[in-house]
Amino acid sequence: MNNHILSIIISLSKIRQYVVNSLISPIPSHTIRLVLYRLIGGMRIGKDSSISLYCTFLEPWNIRIGNNVAINQSVFIDARGGVDIGSNVNIG
Repeated sequence: MNNHILSIIISLSKIRQYVVNSLISPIPSHTIRLVLYRLIGGMRIGKDSSISLYCTFLEPWNIRIGNNVAINQSVFIDARGGVDIGSNVNIG
């Protein structure tokens, strides 16, 4: 892959991460937030899981969340190496 294409891919990833953390994270509706995290952020989120307001994710597309997980307000998750959160977990 040439350097120009690689730099475009990196730029698009940074834009996607910005959208997740700056535009989706403060949305007051939990349901809308989860839908957008899945669609735009590429996060895999299990049944009955919740992500509270103002959470920050590095490379959210590398995050897999199990069932019945609660990620509380203002949590920071660095998923550059991939993060797999099991079921029945409470973070923050």
